[in-house]
Amino acid sequence: LPSEACWANRTDEAALRMLRVHTSGLSGTIPTSLMCKNSSIEILQLQNTKLSGELPSCPYGTGNAMLKQFIAYDCKFSGNLPSWRNKLRQLSIISLSNNKGLEGTMGRMLPDSLEYLILQGTNVHGTLDDLARAPNLQKVLAAANQLSGTIPPALFEGEKLRQ
Repeated sequence: LPSEACWANRTDEAALRMLRVHTSGLSGTIPTSLMCKNSSIEILQLQNTKLSGELPSCPYGTGNAMLKQFIAYDCKFSGNLPSWRNKLRQLSIISLSNNKGLEGTMGRMLPDSLEYLILQGTNVHGTLDDLARAPNLQKVLAAANQLSGTIPPALFEGEKLRQ
């Protein structure tokens, strides 16, 4: 994806709200500008592509204020999980399954707004205690990883996960 095509600072009706290019031959990396500077994109669906490299980790004080869904399973991403915790504040869905090159711990990645975390088949490690950092979680799929510990009791205090 060319970075100059991904930067926008528009909030008007003509601004791009969704980028959906799944199940295509799209290759390359995700420009930092798409995740960290674009203020209009709400949904990124990039699953089942040949996208690779590290996922952008937004510098402090930046982050797409509108991004709600990041779906990029069955790609070729690698490297450490990005630090999105205090940067993508509306992000409610992260789906990165089967990106076997992804590794690191979940804690830096989980924004408070997160409802669905789908990471099975990656190389994520750490403790399940990290899940307590996302109080709005409704669904967690994290099989085939290197997680340890017990499920934090705090997760069951919210109505959403009990369902």
